[in-house]
Amino acid sequence: MCSLLQERDQQKQRAQEQTKRADDLHVENLRLQVELARYQKWYYGPRADRLRSSGDLLQMLLDFAAETGAPAETTRTMFRHRRSPSTSCGA
Repeated sequence: MCSLLQERDQQKQRAQEQTKRADDLHVENLRLQVELARYQKWYYGPRADRLRSSGDLLQMLLDFAAETGAPAETTRTMFRHRRSPSTSCGA
């Protein structure tokens, strides 16, 4: 009985840790989105408000990655997995 209570407490603690980690990642994601928006405004000026298509955004991100020295293979891999609905099978 005591071991079951300990196991339950451990699982509750793990769940709380995972929830905190998820919250931290969400906050980091939001911070990066704000940073990206600032970068768009700085780099593109008034054009930043007109970046509507995913192609425009992807090109801007590729340019940013090139400027920051991100490895080309990493940059290509990030965008290779993203496919538009028109290129999916059965469409």
